Amino acid sequence: MVFTVFHYLAAAPLLFRLRDKVDPVALALSTMLIDVEPLTGFFTGNYHWLLHSFTGAILFSVLLALVVDFLRKRDSFIIRFSHRILHLERRRYGFKSIVLTSIFGGVTHVLVDAFTHRNYPYVLFPFKASENPFWRGFETGHAVQALMIILSLCSVYLWVRNVLRNKTY
Repeated sequence: MVFTVFHYLAAAPLLFRLRDKVDPVALALSTMLIDVEPLTGFFTGNYHWLLHSFTGAILFSVLLALVVDFLRKRDSFIIRFSHRILHLERRRYGFKSIVLTSIFGGVTHVLVDAFTHRNYPYVLFPFKASENPFWRGFETGHAVQALMIILSLCSVYLWVRNVLRNKTY
């Protein structure tokens, strides 16, 4: 994807359907923090490597879920700030919900990138492919990007509608 935030916004409609099961903080962090990895590409030469594989995304998501659970149990500033700024209702999420939300976010990030990035040899890490096995051409990549934009617009619409109705999500 061109912009990392689209990974979150495209998955965010789940927040409005499964309010008691989808942790918004875990979803936001798991869908977006994976894109820290390309920043290391300046030093390593690999812009999409471990975190941009299904194996790496799942492992990273579980570790991230542990962090989110820790932050939630301590009612940290990050959790309070995210709920306040985004007008989110404060809910209690079980560890299972946090882990499943985080894994969903990480795996969807990798899956979207698999269809939109031609040079993506480590998607099935630890195996290195000579080419991306999910790549189906620019037309498919553009279709996936269009779907991501539509889902993102739905998320923004649902959020704005709920804020204007003076409701939390």
